Amino acid sequence: EHTFTSSNESIVVTINSSDYTVWFDGFGSLIFSVRKNESVTPSITQIKHGYLYNYYAIQPIGDDYPLILNSQMANDGWIIPSIYQMDILLGHLDASYDTINHSSEIVGGILKETGTVYWDEPNEGAVNLVSFNLRAGGWRNFNGTFFSIKEDGVIWSTSIYSYCQLGNNTIEDGFIIQNPYGDNIGLYIRLVREANTSELALPDGSQVAPYIGNDGKIYRTVKIGTQVWLADNLAE
Repeated sequence: EHTFTSSNESIVVTINSSDYTVWFDGFGSLIFSVRKNESVTPSITQIKHGYLYNYYAIQPIGDDYPLILNSQMANDGWIIPSIYQMDILLGHLDASYDTINHSSEIVGGILKETGTVYWDEPNEGAVNLVSFNLRAGGWRNFNGTFFSIKEDGVIWSTSIYSYCQLGNNTIEDGFIIQNPYGDNIGLYIRLVREANTSELALPDGSQVAPYIGNDGKIYRTVKIGTQVWLADNLAE
């Protein structure tokens, strides 16, 4: 018998004298198993754009923490970023990052996935330098319409009514702005956590241990500066 203490958990079990490491989702259902000490990683879930969430899904209970979504979705130290975490990311990537206006003239290009599969031409300045894999999934407007697919890559910040537009197909800019559109718009979520000691020694763009969502989806992760980010948008 095992009591689950998190929704992204693995334990070692013995079956017919052989030890297996098994992974469970947030409901205690088996999602992956492998013989103990074998160097096998669970297969990464292929995610195109992720899900769109309105602000009610991430609305802070108090001063940014704890969050409804953080307590129900994010596992093992992962959180939905506030402006503070976004400033750390953008400031690390751009030495000239404007911390007052929360803006950069280059980070969009650094974070955007290259090519024109998920971005309209010209996908200006896209280099995906740190394997963040930003894709232009667009928005859901407050009236239920969808727009800017292949044009804008936008994720939520938990700080009051703010979001981060990390990329546009025609510019290299990235910025955090006050949300003028209300609680009902739909944007994407990227979880983040602090890098541990061994991860801090890795170069930016290094893939680290995958994140396992509550429904068993397995996400790519990437180390950037002092942080580890999902390398795909959340989809649960």
